[in-house]
Amino acid sequence: MLGAAFAVGCLLPGLANQREFIRYLLMFMFFAVCLQLKPSLHSLHWTQGASILYCFALAFLLWFLLRKAGHPDLALAIFFTAITPTATAAPVIVNLLGGNVEYTTTAFFTSNFCIFLALPAVLPPVVGNSTPGIALEMLRRILLITLLPLVAAGVLRLFLREKAIRLGKFLSPFTFYAWILVIVLVAANASDFFRQQVDNPSLTTLTIGFIALLTLAICALNFSIGRMLGTPDFPMECSQTLGQKNTSFTIYLALTYVHPIAALGPTCYVLWHNAWNAWQIYKHKS
Repeated sequence: MLGAAFAVGCLLPGLANQREFIRYLLMFMFFAVCLQLKPSLHSLHWTQGASILYCFALAFLLWFLLRKAGHPDLALAIFFTAITPTATAAPVIVNLLGGNVEYTTTAFFTSNFCIFLALPAVLPPVVGNSTPGIALEMLRRILLITLLPLVAAGVLRLFLREKAIRLGKFLSPFTFYAWILVIVLVAANASDFFRQQVDNPSLTTLTIGFIALLTLAICALNFSIGRMLGTPDFPMECSQTLGQKNTSFTIYLALTYVHPIAALGPTCYVLWHNAWNAWQIYKHKS
């Protein structure tokens, strides 16, 4: 279905006009996750904070080096890849692998909210627009995507309790299809951009190849660093926290505030981290 989603998006570039629907799909996915997950202070661990610092350090280091090397578009694509917080599906994958779901759930919330709150301040200088207007607009959009679903889920959990949890479990399968729709829209935006930029000398097969290879290297590094960082207590959980990324969110930001080239980084990462997840689950089940 992942391959089909990319194919449909590439064949229907006109869907690029519907990119705003990505926002609502993200809100639905986050709402469904928040209904089921209950972070606990007892599951806080120093590795969760270290993982967040690692994301910022890696993102700014690679962005700085690539800009110095004269590749600003590549720098943005890699920045949006490296800064991406933990995926909403990370606790689900950890559960399938028999790991500590509480640790991963807490890591998911701390990673997403720390990075979400920091992005409005750090993104304007990175994308080349330091005006306060863009920072406020980013903050408004980020809070809309994250805070509204969280509050709605919290209210339902408060008044409906077990019914809210059952609703979250009922909605869970549909989050997969929502994610597939996000990939379709992302691919459509990329296809539309490529069609309009055929003669653009900065967009070459070599650039796309570099983005794919660099994101593959980042994916391998994230899973490896996470395993080393989490040893001996949470090697697999920390590896999943760093390696499995909420790419839908940074793809949305890249498409909204930069251009589809920047979104190619997290888009390629979708393939790499899901391929690794599939292999892990296959090995675990066998």
